[in-house]
Amino acid sequence: MGFELTDKHSSVMLGLFGQWQLYRRNMIIECPACNKRISNKYEICPHCHAATSEGTAGVPAEKVAARLKRERAYRMQMHTFASLLIAIAGFGWYWYQTQYVQNEAPFIATAMMVGGAAWYIVVRVWMVLARAKE
Repeated sequence: MGFELTDKHSSVMLGLFGQWQLYRRNMIIECPACNKRISNKYEICPHCHAATSEGTAGVPAEKVAARLKRERAYRMQMHTFASLLIAIAGFGWYWYQTQYVQNEAPFIATAMMVGGAAWYIVVRVWMVLARAKE
């Protein structure tokens, strides 16, 4: 939705309000520390946790480790929320079908309840094991 100049590694695009914005294209690069192939979007290598860009090159390893820990905890919390949401939605559907429609509850509602509850338990065990590992 605007004027775009491109080269091999990046795109410069004139945004909606006239500002020039630089977008880096998705490329596969090698980690400078472990030489594994990763996306250029990573600031920190997911394999060896080394800084991969200029933005994190001067950051101490403790801060990088703390950031990774926060991101992992956030992902676990989002998994917990999603599993509970699916289980509660399945329960609501099951309850509505049995109370108001007066027929058998659909298999999908039961599967949502059981699957959401199982997913929640797995995520909670994952969280306990992650805390014990630290």
